Amino acid sequence: MSKGKSIIPFERKLESCLNCGSELHGENFCPYCGQENTDKNISIWTLIQDFLGDYFSFDSKLFRTMIPLIIFPGRVPYEFIEGKRVKHIPPLRILIFTSFIFFFIWGITFELENEQPADIAEQIDSQLQEQLEEQAMTGDSLLTLGVEGANLNLTGVDSIEELTAFIKAEKIRGLLDNGYKIDHAVDSICADNSDFERKLYTQIGKMYSSDTATIAKYFVSNLSIIILVMQPFLALLLKLLYIRRRKVFRFISHLVFSLYYHGWLMLMGIIALLINEVIMGFQPQVFVSFLALIYMPLALKKFYGQSWIKTLFKSFLILILYIGLIMPFFLVISLGVSFYFF
Repeated sequence: MSKGKSIIPFERKLESCLNCGSELHGENFCPYCGQENTDKNISIWTLIQDFLGDYFSFDSKLFRTMIPLIIFPGRVPYEFIEGKRVKHIPPLRILIFTSFIFFFIWGITFELENEQPADIAEQIDSQLQEQLEEQAMTGDSLLTLGVEGANLNLTGVDSIEELTAFIKAEKIRGLLDNGYKIDHAVDSICADNSDFERKLYTQIGKMYSSDTATIAKYFVSNLSIIILVMQPFLALLLKLLYIRRRKVFRFISHLVFSLYYHGWLMLMGIIALLINEVIMGFQPQVFVSFLALIYMPLALKKFYGQSWIKTLFKSFLILILYIGLIMPFFLVISLGVSFYFF
């Protein structure tokens, strides 16, 4: 490429800067604010470049983004897709930053319960355990063996299979308490079980051997990844809800809205955690949920510009589909994956 050749196609150049409004004469970058002289259409690669470039060099952008993001719903993503990208912190960066702060504060302020469960295995008569493993028993035979009067804490155990699994888990825990390694404990108790069941008991043994704080920290760390994975799904839902405006709002526009919205959620979570440390009886979940119910329709109204009736209806659909179905689904996936790889 020659020294004087333009790096931006001429048809994408503008006569005025989208960020500051200064008059341009074919320059590749605005001489006043430095923004690239191109149209307002952005791509996935643009978001990645914005994230990698000058990583977390927030300076005054922090306040120019955070304050309007909090008090003016929908303004920041709207201005971003309209071309005012130098003015604000990019959406992917703001979400990662706020998520990091949120989970960091949560890890400090969250009061973990370190009480270990009662050693239920000691309550179970050894003779009962042997007979349960030797034969398939009916509910009547359990009563014959005197389980009804054995004072067992079997809440939630509804079948012989569940009771047998419960007993095996407690036996493994007993071996771990006596110095056995997890693999040896599982081999001695679950020799006849399938590979999946052995993996299940191994993970249970690992959790028995770990303190509550370690378990909670591991599960919470995976939630931050799940939040990032969820972004395209809200963007896809928004694309479907605004399918008639697909010529105006491309998928990347919906993704920008989703990233900034979740960044706002993380900010509200940070504020809620801090308030919770000051006010006794404060409910952070209720606080954030209430604000989210108000913020979502206001942000949609500003960003998409539809009537209030359509906006409120679509906000309700998002509440049902995204918060009621998609988020719980990914939460269950997160818990399952975290348990499997713990």
